[in-house]
Amino acid sequence: MIAFSLFKKLSFTIALLLTTTANAQDLIITTDVCATASEVRMTGTFWGWDPNAGPFAVDNGNGTWTFTLSPAPTADMEYLLVVDGIQENLVQDMLNGGECAPVSDYFSYAYRLWNVGDPDITGISFDRCVSCAVSDLVITTEICDATPNSVSLTGPIWNWDPNTGPDAIDNGDGTWSFHFAPAPSDSLEYLLVLDGTFEDLIPEMIDGGTCAPITDYSTHANRLWVNGEGDINNTFDQCHTCAQNSINETQFEALSIYPIPANQNIQISDETAIGNVKIYSLTWNKLVDTNISEQEGSITIDKLASGVYYLMITRNGESFIQKIVKM
Repeated sequence: MIAFSLFKKLSFTIALLLTTTANAQDLIITTDVCATASEVRMTGTFWGWDPNAGPFAVDNGNGTWTFTLSPAPTADMEYLLVVDGIQENLVQDMLNGGECAPVSDYFSYAYRLWNVGDPDITGISFDRCVSCAVSDLVITTEICDATPNSVSLTGPIWNWDPNTGPDAIDNGDGTWSFHFAPAPSDSLEYLLVLDGTFEDLIPEMIDGGTCAPITDYSTHANRLWVNGEGDINNTFDQCHTCAQNSINETQFEALSIYPIPANQNIQISDETAIGNVKIYSLTWNKLVDTNISEQEGSITIDKLASGVYYLMITRNGESFIQKIVKM
């Protein structure tokens, strides 16, 4: 009788264990990979952050990959994704306002987090806090007459610290590229930094440039990318391309525009025929449009209101812009 009772208790215990195991809930994590991949796996605190130690995901054949953790962890899980041996880095995403990696110091690490009791995870994308459908932003910067060791970017997101903004990649052709994946969710105010030195675009803006619209023409002149604008090509420390430097030097080196400020007339002289002359307001409304076919000419400005204007001279497909002041 005692043996039979023990057998019944043992049978009940085995059945309970089998039932508990059968009912143990798995954790399913499905991630998008925004490019072709050979393998996708996971790392985290459970695997000592070894990118080669965590579980593999199954390729679903549609750009998504699925992990099945069976049973689900019994403790909160910090983790990151690893694609073809590359561990995602979500620090910049968090600095840009992302929320996908809440365990972060916003400097050296940013980890994803699953809490016990949370549902299965879907809708995440490798190396970004938004879906693959959100466009990236590439900023390509041309460097004139210099071979820098580093080119970086800074702005209010990085408290204007030249050492904490993203670094560009040397393309080997005189240009460097920044890659934001994804593009910032808000407009991006920024300046370029070459070997620790900020560019100064105030003179460019005073001379009629438009590349740094956030400016008071005295203490600051900052570049601006507006969300949805697309990729950017620019040149360090100037508003025009490197090629235009040599063109402007040969085409406009003898150009003279005077007096500034002026009340009645602006005199223009050069060693060659001056070409087309336009005057614009600071909001780029065209106010004067004329041609000067001689080496000297005069533009009447007596009917303009007092203030600052842009004077643009164009010839042979190139333009020169000078700020003028009407008294």
